[in-house]
Amino acid sequence: FWIKRYIHFHQLAHPSKLSEDDVEGFLSHLAIEEKVAVKTQALALNAISFLYREYFQMPLSLNMRFQKSVAEMKLPVVLTRNEVRRFVQHIDPRYKLH
Repeated sequence: FWIKRYIHFHQLAHPSKLSEDDVEGFLSHLAIEEKVAVKTQALALNAISFLYREYFQMPLSLNMRFQKSVAEMKLPVVLTRNEVRRFVQHIDPRYKLH
């Protein structure tokens, strides 16, 4: 899937004709334009890295410079005082702390 997306991103150019700059451009595009998750971008990088290492015997550099995806902060779920009160009212009295 990711290799196909990479090839289509570069107008069907053969991957052996593309450079690390092209890989960096694709990965940056995923982060900036498509706003993919960190793990999604890592999956794309691993697929492309596998292609170059195993099929073309051209391992990618370990210090590639591309825009990293940003981990989305998830806000904790917080109950209001009224919600907590209603919740506690439904607890069986045998299990309430006194």
